[in-house]
Amino acid sequence: MKTTPLSVRVNDDDAAFLARLEIGNARTPSEKLRALLEAERQRQEGLGDRIQAAEAFHDLLRQSRRQVRQLEGEADLRSDFMLKVTERLPELAGTVFAGPSGAEKGGAGKGTGKASADPETVLKAFEAQLLDEVFALIRETLEAGLTRENRCYDPQGVSKRLGPVLELVELVNMSLEKRKGDK
Repeated sequence: MKTTPLSVRVNDDDAAFLARLEIGNARTPSEKLRALLEAERQRQEGLGDRIQAAEAFHDLLRQSRRQVRQLEGEADLRSDFMLKVTERLPELAGTVFAGPSGAEKGGAGKGTGKASADPETVLKAFEAQLLDEVFALIRETLEAGLTRENRCYDPQGVSKRLGPVLELVELVNMSLEKRKGDK
């Protein structure tokens, strides 16, 4: 692609921001400006599929993850829960951002590679993708509560919150059993 040279003047604060900005693999000011333009273009035109969208959200969380890792190092703590959330959240947000056509395009290896003309099929695939991702996070969170001392900042953090969830699971099970009995 042909490139056009530009000369840009920025104030000192913007220059300092650009110097410390981490965006993709961009290192030089020119690479960073091109990456910023590409990110904005994608934001305005859409990211196309859930994988691209997830990568964009992953980049948005980069600074937060760095702060967490830095504080974890200072406090000599580690949280598998935090790690799982920061891995899963961009995937979930990417799926939602890409929308129904992103799920049908087979973001998780599940689609046909083509958008379906049938809206019901598209919506069902989208919902199934979201359910898979939400329940994967729920499952991973519940697994953290299996052991008395898990790798969370507060070792009892998960187990302290399980009571209301277990009550809901019990109610769902009772409802399912009632439906079976009604048939």
